[in-house]
Amino acid sequence: MVNLEESRDNHGKIDLTPLIKPIIDLIQTEDAKHLLREQNGKIYVITDEIIRHIIENKKGLENLLREGGIFSNMQYATAIATLDKNPKRADEQKKQITRLEDAIYDALQSKLAGKEAAFFGQSATAYFTALTTLANRKMEIGIPQRGVFPDAHLSKAYPGTKALLRVPRHTIQITGDFSKSFVQAVKKTMAKRLSKANYPNDEIEVLIEKVEQGVNDQIGWLSIAKNVFDENAYGRIRRTYACCVLEKMATKRDAQSPAIPYIRRVSDFNELVQGTLPNSGLSANDLVVEFPNANGKGVMTFDLITEFSQAHTLNSLPFWFSFSELLSEVTTTDSVTTSLGQHFKMNGEVPSEGSDLVFEFHLDKLTTMASEIKKTQEKGEDFKEESKIRNTLRVAMLYYVVFRDDPAQPRTALMNYNELKTHLSTLVKENVSLVDILERIAKQLKSKTIFDNNRAIGADLKKLLQSRKLDDVEPKEKLYLTISTEILSNTDDMEDGEPIVALSSQQYSTVYLKYLKVTRHYEGDAYALIKVAIDLTESLRYLTLPQDSSQPKREMFRDINRNVLGVLFTPRDNNMRLFSLAFQDMTNLIISYDRQQMSRNQDESLRGLAQLIYVLLVYGVFKAVERLERQYQEDRIAEKTDENLKQANRTMLLMLSLFSTQALVDETREDKHFTHDAHKAIEHIIKQYLPTKSQGFQLRQSKRWDELVIQGRQLNKEDVKKHIQHDINKDYRAANIIEGLSSGLDALWRLSEKPSLEKIALMVVTSRACDKTRQNAPGDRKVLYGEIHRFEYESSENAQGEVFHFYRHQPLQAFCDDMDTADSFKKPAVLFNTIRQLHQTGFDDILIVTKVPFTRRIRMTIEEESSYTKPEILQALNQEMPSVRIYPLFTQKSYGVRLPPNKPKQPLFLPHDPNYDEPLPDEEDKSTLFRAASVLTNRVVGKEDNRTHSGITDYLFRWYPETVSIQSEAMATLRHPETRACLHEVLRFLHANAYEQFLKTQGNEKPLEAKLDALDNIIGDGDNNLGHQANSLPFPKPQKNQGCSHKTSDFSINMIALLKHLENQSAEQRKRTNSLVK
Repeated sequence: MVNLEESRDNHGKIDLTPLIKPIIDLIQTEDAKHLLREQNGKIYVITDEIIRHIIENKKGLENLLREGGIFSNMQYATAIATLDKNPKRADEQKKQITRLEDAIYDALQSKLAGKEAAFFGQSATAYFTALTTLANRKMEIGIPQRGVFPDAHLSKAYPGTKALLRVPRHTIQITGDFSKSFVQAVKKTMAKRLSKANYPNDEIEVLIEKVEQGVNDQIGWLSIAKNVFDENAYGRIRRTYACCVLEKMATKRDAQSPAIPYIRRVSDFNELVQGTLPNSGLSANDLVVEFPNANGKGVMTFDLITEFSQAHTLNSLPFWFSFSELLSEVTTTDSVTTSLGQHFKMNGEVPSEGSDLVFEFHLDKLTTMASEIKKTQEKGEDFKEESKIRNTLRVAMLYYVVFRDDPAQPRTALMNYNELKTHLSTLVKENVSLVDILERIAKQLKSKTIFDNNRAIGADLKKLLQSRKLDDVEPKEKLYLTISTEILSNTDDMEDGEPIVALSSQQYSTVYLKYLKVTRHYEGDAYALIKVAIDLTESLRYLTLPQDSSQPKREMFRDINRNVLGVLFTPRDNNMRLFSLAFQDMTNLIISYDRQQMSRNQDESLRGLAQLIYVLLVYGVFKAVERLERQYQEDRIAEKTDENLKQANRTMLLMLSLFSTQALVDETREDKHFTHDAHKAIEHIIKQYLPTKSQGFQLRQSKRWDELVIQGRQLNKEDVKKHIQHDINKDYRAANIIEGLSSGLDALWRLSEKPSLEKIALMVVTSRACDKTRQNAPGDRKVLYGEIHRFEYESSENAQGEVFHFYRHQPLQAFCDDMDTADSFKKPAVLFNTIRQLHQTGFDDILIVTKVPFTRRIRMTIEEESSYTKPEILQALNQEMPSVRIYPLFTQKSYGVRLPPNKPKQPLFLPHDPNYDEPLPDEEDKSTLFRAASVLTNRVVGKEDNRTHSGITDYLFRWYPETVSIQSEAMATLRHPETRACLHEVLRFLHANAYEQFLKTQGNEKPLEAKLDALDNIIGDGDNNLGHQANSLPFPKPQKNQGCSHKTSDFSINMIALLKHLENQSAEQRKRTNSLVK
């Protein structure tokens, strides 16, 4: 458990006491009528009743939503704690949380008195029978699921049409740790300057130590700047490398192609806004232009280096195609058209926005802004949203420089910029308004010549992408990262212990980024504080099918001898009973919600409050269910009616979430998916104690359904069933809904022989703080979350005496905690506790899978300070549990294309083979990273009409020089054929478990079909992982001394952090209460 005292420092605060008290009162009113209802043995949880009573209390609502009500100290609103610094108020909240849990438990216990056996006693077989009948799909869950799982081969040479997959392996290597280099360079310069100023040496040493301590404690401007560079360096590298790719592609077109000057303008613009464009003759002051203010009074300074400092400001606006890590590649018969670099998949499709192409769409932003300013002025008001104006001016500046061209007289980015700067200077002197300037730029860029030319560029780039061959582009590139000496403060400030410039503004990420440059040109800044070379290399690998097709087939089947409690989350709009009718045979717990409450657009405060109450109620219900179920199982054991009952056989919760995609005005992503994401977050917390599995599907026809109900039509169970079947049958995830739930049960993975390791555990662990490429990473709570896969050897013998060997994959268990402490990457308590528990139950071989620092797809050889398997952690684990063998594995994904499309879809496994390994560019004295194994994931990344794309997940073993002695035994295990085979079987199963089966019978076997990558739910891709899903509880930030109708910017609460923190408080309160009783 995290130290609660530490976790509430320097955070925004949620005081849940004034919210929990009325919830408890409503629960306890009239025998819990407002929350729980019981009918025919089923429990209905009516969350919207309590939400409605609270949000309709106008006086109480005003107090809840103003600054100092639920929320306070909102300067730190991006990092939310749930404990007040006042001990009395903190203790009161802990008491209220336990009261809420007890109130829901007492109410549920009252409803279930004498009915526990029926409530918890439904079998898995009956559940799946009911679900497959509803989906109208044939499914035999009880029989072994067999599938060919061949070992594929890697080849360095292109084998012609035999290649299944072309895998680009992309590596960025930065020599040394540029963060440390930056700090060292600052200290060195500081010492040199102070020495020249005749400062005493002993006092210089004291000041240097003060600076070092500030960096370690993350205090001071140097620490802030270092963090800004850490978070943004990768994005800038990626942006500049993208321009390198464009430049190389330009050489593949004929000299008359309009794409060539366009590509060079894009690349030059990236250098221009960093002040690194060679031979431009422009100083930093020359990159500052002026626009008139919207009110006509004075001018607005527009600094290109500042405005375009964030990498994402150049993500897609100037391109006719998108840079993305998940865009698809194209296959034609037996050839491959692909892009360079797994980070920059270019699909050759012109992005569209509505009915317009991306160029016209963004260009219209200029005239739209001009119109908005006009309307405001006509009302006699000033247009006060300067940020919106600056966003529009970035489009204007970028588009003028990049898109303006004349085929008769090709233009460069420098020519366009100088011309625009000159025009702007003249227009400002002539007092031309901002509205007129925006309209003039838009008019000029909408000329027929520019329009026709840019359409030709789009067409030419499509041809370029489609005509590329496999090895068109050189595989190596070098960039240079520099930090300017201009970041250094003057000598007087250095004497005060501040070696770099202090900022009066809090816009650290934009101001300090002015000094960071990533350029293709070595000359760059001759007076740079540091200059670091960045080598980018890409090697190609190809997969081939095994020649020997007689490989043993692997089997997996589910142990369905388990009780299941089906839980249904359903919209309650119009009549909850109607939607739940079709699920009557498979659920005993039905939790309803009101879609309008969850996504009300007219008042963001009420929406946020409704969502918060909903999360608290559902979480409380599941905590109560877990307590009741545990007591029920303990009573059964005490009665000795089932002596073989074990903790692992506790009733499983199978949670099915129906969530609507009913179109609402300005519906955001958080609104649209909130209920499903909330259930996933709650599932993760509950999975620590109970076998739990959740699955959701969209009610796409919910609007039509509502209209039928409103019309007063009498709908029976069959009508409801047909309506839901219609949705499921149109949803390609129907197999996921049915088969995905089966993956929560024990699985038996057939082995060819008895394994040398009888117990193996695999842990997937991460936090959002692991990924330094994320924007605003320090604002995230460092919530460590992960899952445990436990494999235990079993054998069985048939009537003929034949012995079968298996690994039993026990139900997935989760763990998490709010790790917002200094020890989050030093000695995370929850990680150590989890490994300690595994060790105590006989699991001494533990694989820990985490992100490749700093992201899944890129390997940057700087210190892995954000990794949960760094040397410091491995050494601490070994010191406490020397007999445990830890295998630190990282995942790195590459994407390619399955060829040809008529080949059967089957997962492929690639065991480690040093003959096919590419040499990794790590220095000899640094840590070593090698591929332990790879799995062809079959992940679908294409569009609806072209979903044949596949990918590889590499498992990379990290070997650190300082941990040689403690990793030697694990390394020997990996090198020993018998024990390595055990680890490979675990990895094979991990991915087979993430696949779905064909629902068509093909002889006596059912081949495995691709579903998802095995680790996506935790480590994830982009916004798909659990940490991102859990951060979808948005609120408008309240203002000081203002009511709920006064809104400012939004902030989001991480649901996993919130719930885990509440759970920790409850556990602490109960522990304290129990000790007092004793």
